[in-house]
Amino acid sequence: MSSYDHQTKAGNEGDLVKHPALVAALLGLLTDHGGRFRYADAFAGRWDNHLGASDGWRRGIGAFAARWHGENPDIQHWRSLWAPEPGVPYPGSTQIAQRILAAHAPYAIRAYETVEAYAIGLRRGLGEGSVYARAACASDWHGWPPDLLFLDPPGLRSPANPAYPTLDDLLMSAAPVPNLLLWLPLFRDAASGGPFPPPPDQAAIGRLTRDGQGLRALAVYWPSGRAFCGCLLAYRCAAATAERLAIAVRAVVTTMGAGWQLVGES
Repeated sequence: MSSYDHQTKAGNEGDLVKHPALVAALLGLLTDHGGRFRYADAFAGRWDNHLGASDGWRRGIGAFAARWHGENPDIQHWRSLWAPEPGVPYPGSTQIAQRILAAHAPYAIRAYETVEAYAIGLRRGLGEGSVYARAACASDWHGWPPDLLFLDPPGLRSPANPAYPTLDDLLMSAAPVPNLLLWLPLFRDAASGGPFPPPPDQAAIGRLTRDGQGLRALAVYWPSGRAFCGCLLAYRCAAATAERLAIAVRAVVTTMGAGWQLVGES
């Protein structure tokens, strides 16, 4: 699995959905958790990303910050972690998780990242022993079962991206884990050009809630003239945490307003 540089997309519409969902999942699981909490990020990326590498953040967290007047505690927690200003670091998913878990010690984190330059930043934030400069696999969880596994690949395998994982790869790697959050980008269907196109590998993604893995799924679409026009969340966790996650994502969609749509809370 080759990595990619999320810095050009930091704070965009995808992060606007992904990170509140991650915060809600973590805080929900921590509510009744005793002892050390283990968190694993299989596609960790950078520790933080400087806004301004692209204008994606203006459409995402920048627009959201100007519109947000809600009271959802999970979104408020996430909102306290960043400022929508060019050049200001926006935390990566692993840093967001670490900052939450640090307030609920004890905890342990494993971050997997194949790009050494990104792994260096992760080591500065987490320590040498928490960062693995390789891809994660199911055997990693046999002796170290995570209380939450976060999967955030850049996409699914295709002729254009043969190094990306397949959905079966991802589900197999997560099979032993009781609590899972999976984020996938959705792309516009070039053939139909429709506003709410089918995701890549639609038949496989349709199995997410039917294959006995206990997964729920929802998709968020937003107005976009680009190929990237939405994202899919699949998650496996207790009902109360699942509801908490869906409420946070719904609050994001409601705040962003016209053209944003939430589909399939199953």
